[in-house]
Amino acid sequence: MTPGKKIAGFILVLSICSYVFSLMINTFCAGTHCYRGFESLFLGAFDFFNCTAALPWLANPILFFAWMYYSTNNKRSLLLSSISVIISLSFSFAKEININEAGTFASIHDIGLGYWLWVASPALLLGGNIIALFKRESHD
Repeated sequence: MTPGKKIAGFILVLSICSYVFSLMINTFCAGTHCYRGFESLFLGAFDFFNCTAALPWLANPILFFAWMYYSTNNKRSLLLSSISVIISLSFSFAKEININEAGTFASIHDIGLGYWLWVASPALLLGGNIIALFKRESHD
């Protein structure tokens, strides 16, 4: 295995680990409750059409596709990971979020480490794609 492939593999594992760890710790606090990443992932899918703060949930499937293309199509993975970073960062501008099925909104008063690990996941992949792109161009 070449050093470039080892670095690419390491970056992919680091990105996936960052995502998995983000699921285990608090991503944000709204109202009287702090939400762990797995809660945000699960509830964001169901709350997608009710709240603009749920829109960043789309970064998840985009990131999954970016991971899939990482080894085979760096340009596509580069585009997808870029979009995922931008969309995931948009949550930091949200002021309130729907906290239950009754449509009750609460102010987001804290963004936790889990959120930043979640953002780091596509950002790491984006960095890996940029490195791979530059290495490929230097060999051509």
